[in-house]
Amino acid sequence: MSIDDPMDEFERQYSKEEPQLPDKLAKFVFDSGFNLALPDGGLALEILLKVGDVLFDRASATERFIAMWELIKGEFRHV
Repeated sequence: MSIDDPMDEFERQYSKEEPQLPDKLAKFVFDSGFNLALPDGGLALEILLKVGDVLFDRASATERFIAMWELIKGEFRHV
């Protein structure tokens, strides 16, 4: 029963696939902001854009979320 295990109920209810548009908008703003801040480019711009690619990558974000969720579930099992 879901009331007996609220963590499993939360996981079942909120682990659905979300739309891609917010991620794409965030990446566009991130890239545009750094291109405007560093118009001459260079190594710093390339590094920052690569960091943005990793941060806003769907697979990377999903992996971070799953790891964080497993950590939270593990901690609350002892409560």
